Amino acid sequence: MEMVKQDNRRQLCARILMRFEQDQKETEDACRFAEQNVAAQRYFVEVLQV
Repeated sequence: MEMVKQDNRRQLCARILMRFEQDQKETEDACRFAEQNVAAQRYFVEVLQV
C-alpha cells in the first residue's frame, strides 16, 4: 500500500513539473513575441518619421 502511495506521489510530482515547464515555455514564448512586437513597432515609427 505504501508503494502505491509513493508511486502516486511521484506521478503527481511529475505531472506538476511537466505543467510548470509548459507554463514556463508559454511565458517565454509570450515574452519573445512581445519583444518582437516592440521591435516591429519601433521600426515602423522610424519609417514613419523619415
